[in-house]
Amino acid sequence: MNATTTYKQEALDVRSVRYTGNEALKDGYLVCWNRDSTSAVDLAGKETADATVRNHNRFREVEKPAAGNLHNFAGVVFGNYGAKTGGQEIRIAIPRNQSVDLYTDQNCVAGVTLLCVQAGSFLAGPIGSGPVIARAVQTVDRSGTNGLVQCVADMPNPLIVGSATGRLHSPFWESCPLDLIRKGVVNGFEYFNDFLGNYVLANNKTVQHLDSGIAGYTAATAGTTLSMPADEPTGVCILNSRTTQEDAGISALGGLNTAGQVLLKGRRTWIEGRVKLGPDKPGKDDAAAFFGLAEERLAAKGGVLGFAGAMNDKDYLGFYHVQGEERWDAVYNTAGGGAARTHVADAHVSVADTYVKLGIYCDGTSVYFYVNGVQVGDALALTAAEVPDDQAMAFYFVLMNVGGGAPAEAAIDWVHIAQLL
Repeated sequence: MNATTTYKQEALDVRSVRYTGNEALKDGYLVCWNRDSTSAVDLAGKETADATVRNHNRFREVEKPAAGNLHNFAGVVFGNYGAKTGGQEIRIAIPRNQSVDLYTDQNCVAGVTLLCVQAGSFLAGPIGSGPVIARAVQTVDRSGTNGLVQCVADMPNPLIVGSATGRLHSPFWESCPLDLIRKGVVNGFEYFNDFLGNYVLANNKTVQHLDSGIAGYTAATAGTTLSMPADEPTGVCILNSRTTQEDAGISALGGLNTAGQVLLKGRRTWIEGRVKLGPDKPGKDDAAAFFGLAEERLAAKGGVLGFAGAMNDKDYLGFYHVQGEERWDAVYNTAGGGAARTHVADAHVSVADTYVKLGIYCDGTSVYFYVNGVQVGDALALTAAEVPDDQAMAFYFVLMNVGGGAPAEAAIDWVHIAQLL
């Protein structure tokens, strides 16, 4: 059913849809389209559980907002509905820059507070929890008791979402308000490097400034280099070492002699990069690597990676490529804590000369690890003693040749970092 009616004194598109969950729903709740529905009755009345079959439920089923589906925001629940096993027919209002009442748990200030659709909740959440859909036009504090707030709401672009495969960004960025940071609407910063500049270092370069805020370093023996291939149109920074116990690496945002960036309680941070190890010779499996944050001013040798490929006792949070085991582990440590803490073992089984997108997200309370846009493992509490919260850190991508002989090689296609301040 499609109809236009009056809702909260604004003419909105109100539709009849099917909610697939069992929960009770309140007026002002947020729901998303179930665009990947596969278990339903098709237009011919045939039961199907096949994503290739044309299924009309993909444009009339709605569900509770979930990670990876926030860009499919459907609208606002119209009316109140009791819990019902197996789902039920409901009505939703679809706002187009119009006044609606949204259920929220935020302290709202008229004309200031931005509200978002957020994963795992029917309530409109804070900036950075998902796509921005509304601005409060009523001052009311709902942080103590959830309730309605009058807003001007609009629909996000439903087709803008990253892909787990390919060169571009993953769905990991669905919750980050990048466009608002760029426009100066919200307070934050963004760092993106596609490695199109002059990333060329020979051996024996302790630390040297390169383009786009990058500092690079290599070890002492000939054949330990950092370079960028001239025939790579999209830009790739390559770390290469031919000698046992020698490394090469890059850092950004405080890696040379500045204070670095900080994971703070209450501050949201997104980090993602596209990286790979190899190509390797057959049977060669002796390179270690690190992608993530580590304490500032770590130069070649004795930095975040030790000579034997293990993590040194430094402040760090990121992904560690375990030498000899062709896998990425999610790791963390605070200096003085001793050996590396592995939060997610085998977070990704790497394939030589094949890219993977590694992501780290901090919501201000916990840290989450992502591989190709999908969360791996559980949340890591930012309050844990070993997590380097409130510590100055920089971004690093480092390679250590553990076995020598045939070249050890690692490449980073791009890195993207954003933070709400």
